[in-house]
Amino acid sequence: MLLLWNPSTRESIKLPTQYLKSPPEKYLYGLGYDSTSHDYKITQIDAFEECDDGIPDEILAIKSASRRKTSEYAGGICAIQTRLREFCLAFVEGAFHWEVINTRCVVSFNISNETNEKMPLPVTPYTNSGRKTLLSS
Repeated sequence: MLLLWNPSTRESIKLPTQYLKSPPEKYLYGLGYDSTSHDYKITQIDAFEECDDGIPDEILAIKSASRRKTSEYAGGICAIQTRLREFCLAFVEGAFHWEVINTRCVVSFNISNETNEKMPLPVTPYTNSGRKTLLSS
C-alpha cells in the first residue's frame, strides 16, 4: 500500500493499488506540484531496469486520480548508471533533476509538459588522491 500523507493538515490518501508495482523498493517515487494543472503529481521510475532511460515510467495526478505511462525518451541513458538508488530526486522549477554517471550529465523531467532535458556536468579535474577538485573564477 502507498499512502500519501500531509503532516501539516494530518490528511492522507491511499494511492490506487494498481499504481503500486511489485516489488515497491525497485522503484523511485517523486512528488511535485504542477502549477499548470494545479495538481500534485507522483512520478514512478524503475531505478533498476537493465538499460532503461531513467525517465519516469508513469505519472499519477492526485486531483484527477488519473494514471498514465509517459512517452518521453532520454536518448538511451541507463538508469542503472544513475545515482537514483543513492539519492532522492531534486524538484526545482516544476521539474525533477538527477545525475547520470555514465553520460556525465544532469537529466531534468518537467512534470507539466512531460519533457526532459540533459545538461552536461562541468569537467572536474582530479587530484593525486583521486578526489574531485572544482575550480571557479
